[in-house]
Amino acid sequence: MVNLYQLLGIHMQADAAQIQSALQAARVAGQINPQVLSKAEAWLLDAPTKMRYDAQLLQFLQTQAAPEPIELTQAENHLSQPSSIPTPEPIALPEKSAHQTVFASDALPQEALLQALWGGKQADYYQKYFDILEQSGKAPWHWGAFFGGGYWLCARGMWRKGLLVLIVPIVLFFGGLSVLNIVAPKSWLLGVYLLTFAGAWALGRFLYLPSNAHAWYYAFAKQRIAQMRFKYPNKPQRVLKMLSETNNMLAAWILFAVFGFFTMMAVIGLLAAILLPLYAKSL
Repeated sequence: MVNLYQLLGIHMQADAAQIQSALQAARVAGQINPQVLSKAEAWLLDAPTKMRYDAQLLQFLQTQAAPEPIELTQAENHLSQPSSIPTPEPIALPEKSAHQTVFASDALPQEALLQALWGGKQADYYQKYFDILEQSGKAPWHWGAFFGGGYWLCARGMWRKGLLVLIVPIVLFFGGLSVLNIVAPKSWLLGVYLLTFAGAWALGRFLYLPSNAHAWYYAFAKQRIAQMRFKYPNKPQRVLKMLSETNNMLAAWILFAVFGFFTMMAVIGLLAAILLPLYAKSL
């Protein structure tokens, strides 16, 4: 089993900032396999994953004798090779320290994992744009996010971001109207608030979100793959199955219908609250 803390030169009790700093220093030095660094980032910076990893590492260290000290150059040579050996069971690589183990899920090609996550016909599309993102660091425009917004995020498995995009504007809109109606009813501030809210929402929804959707999805894809590999280290087919089930278009359409219904009811109620008193005065 790989001792990532020893590899990065940090203590097991290091906080997220120290881990991030060690990862950045390792990337700058370029002496550790990028695949190992990506796995370390996914395992150590996600709190639930880190807890499981720490528990497994402690259990492993308790069952092993103290390893012989090795030179830094020897560790670098071990980590310069991709950790992928096609085997259904975890085995220790030859000429590696007792703390380095390769699992069956590591034998899965990265392309196969990404294709399973993206879904057949979409794999080539996302691969092309993610290659651009890797090379230039610039996220291309995403038309799917432009038209789908938060529903596209949910359909692609990014439920936390998707629900925030959908719920936060609604809460701010109706919450702001309620506060203004209490503090300054029939004031010009209402018009200013509506114009400001509409402008900010349009910029975020139709400019910021599509401009960053590819980068968000790329980071999510790498994290999701690392989590599934960690969760099912000796079940490669299970890893592929879980990745393929990440996308859920049906759930996104159901969410669209539910949000559309409640939003329509809220708008009707708001209009009724404004228009009915005016109608009553005109009688």
